[in-house]
Amino acid sequence: MTNTVDWNLPDTWGELGKDWWLENGRLAGCTEEQIKFAVLRHGGANAVSAAKGAGYAHTNSNALRQAAYRAARSAGVMNALALAAAADGLGEGAISDAEVDAKIAKLVRSPDARVSIAAIEAREKQKARRQASEPERLPGSPDEVILEMLREFGGALFIPCGLLFEMGNGDLGWGLASTPLLAPHCKTKYPDLWAKKRSELGGQTKAFDELGNGPLLSVEQIIAQLAAHVGR
Repeated sequence: MTNTVDWNLPDTWGELGKDWWLENGRLAGCTEEQIKFAVLRHGGANAVSAAKGAGYAHTNSNALRQAAYRAARSAGVMNALALAAAADGLGEGAISDAEVDAKIAKLVRSPDARVSIAAIEAREKQKARRQASEPERLPGSPDEVILEMLREFGGALFIPCGLLFEMGNGDLGWGLASTPLLAPHCKTKYPDLWAKKRSELGGQTKAFDELGNGPLLSVEQIIAQLAAHVGR
């Protein structure tokens, strides 16, 4: 890689593209320089070349190495590289698989919904790639799928709650063991989603409301009860 990097060229930003990097880099907590540094590292550049190409100020080679060292270990860059590696499966050497998994798991639990959603999207792409390389498995029951999501994402209940509405022939998943366990969380944590689905049910709102008014169990209690039901 040459020392001069033209950031106006689309190819410079790689397969993920400029818009992806700017949006997700900022969500990860990066400055503009750190975003560019992460792009180059993800593309295979060493830390010093990435720092120079990203425009880090330096007075000599030693100062550049120090800037590269700090950038490579900054939380923002590490988070951005984890999102990128999960999203496209590239970036070998910049961050290990174990680091990607740990960072993504932490980002999924971020109190910032935008960060959490970005991490979940990246994790889903990562899972799809990994599953594509594994022997084909039959999908589990709806309750088993939701149990797997709960175990993977813990307190990030948006995805399991969203799945609940999509399973069970378009209603709230009547008959699923997951329904009475998750419905109170759906109502409490995601009132907009709850209200939208409630408005679509017509005459079924009484039963819907009863489910939402059930006990608000902890994630651990939900997993335990659901695991006992499905035998896993």
